[in-house]
Amino acid sequence: MPMVKRLGVEKKAGALALGESAVVRIREALIFAARAQQVVRYRDFHAFFGGAGTLRKRFELLDRIVRELADPADADYGSLMANSQGLPGPEFLRRYRVFHADEYETFVGGNAFTRPGSAQRLRIALTERRRVYLHARHQRLPFLEVPVWTPTLPIRRPESPTKP
Repeated sequence: MPMVKRLGVEKKAGALALGESAVVRIREALIFAARAQQVVRYRDFHAFFGGAGTLRKRFELLDRIVRELADPADADYGSLMANSQGLPGPEFLRRYRVFHADEYETFVGGNAFTRPGSAQRLRIALTERRRVYLHARHQRLPFLEVPVWTPTLPIRRPESPTKP
């Protein structure tokens, strides 16, 4: 007797598989970047999803991965994410303001509610990236074998140009 497949079930299963593949690829990209003292561009992060998932779901997934790699109070791997200016996004700054309130206030001039300018955000990011690079050097974070991993993953150093 032929098996009847329901479209909704197939779609859900495919989304789950894609999500888990993205989790593994993002985790490995962050570990690789930390060990190589580099960053991961948001453009590349979004490419891992291949058009699947909402922005909210993607950033929830990133937050989960960041927390799995280390306690953000010790090393926030989200600091390795880089927009076109080489800076991590607001999700990182929110965590940093919570976990490193004293440092944050020092960087922004003593007021925790002040929005940092780009130079201040860069100093904050570089400070946290140093912590992440040290953490990665002293940890044995596992690399999983992923058949879709390629050595040409576009990861950039903080000082390298972001546009080819």
